[in-house]
Amino acid sequence: MDINIGDIVIGMVFGIVLSIMTFNWIMNRIGAQIAAELEQALPDNIGVTVEVDQNVIYCYNSETNQFLCQGQTLKEIQEAFQSRFPNISAYIVGGDPAVVAQWKKEIKNEISNHIRSTS
Repeated sequence: MDINIGDIVIGMVFGIVLSIMTFNWIMNRIGAQIAAELEQALPDNIGVTVEVDQNVIYCYNSETNQFLCQGQTLKEIQEAFQSRFPNISAYIVGGDPAVVAQWKKEIKNEISNHIRSTS
């Protein structure tokens, strides 16, 4: 049985290709699993802290202080938030007392108007 250099090279190339294919398959499975776990880990609700600077309202994640969105009215804030986080709800945690009080009043009125219109 003679083994020549060509057989060795073909065997090495086959082994390398098989190893690369196996590695890619494993990495794709791991990537898919990580993506699924990250999606499950996303919060359904985010607490929001608000700040006002020169008539612009800035909203931040109350736990991480990450910037979420900005606007001048509650409606603008709601649209910007939903545009950026379409499947997540927000609730007011605190911040500028005047804005928080005004928003709570507007939200309460919105809810009561919605309840009256569906009754």
